[in-house]
Amino acid sequence: CGDHNDARAMEKGLTYGWCSWYHYYENIDHDSLSKNAHVLNKSKSKIGFNLCLVDDGYMTSWGDWTSLKPGKFVKEGGMRVLAD
Repeated sequence: CGDHNDARAMEKGLTYGWCSWYHYYENIDHDSLSKNAHVLNKSKSKIGFNLCLVDDGYMTSWGDWTSLKPGKFVKEGGMRVLAD
């Protein structure tokens, strides 16, 4: 799955991170994700995380992990902009 989606390789060692599901469930959108990513990036040296997981909620229907909900991720570049 990671190869298919051009995912970056994980750092070796323990995995620490943030997951969108536990706060947003299926209500995640570009602005919410962007704000959280900014805070995480700013706090990376203090927190020491190596994973940011957008878990469900972004796709149009269950099992269609290559689509984005209409109106939720409409910024230019979609998810790629957030990942970079």
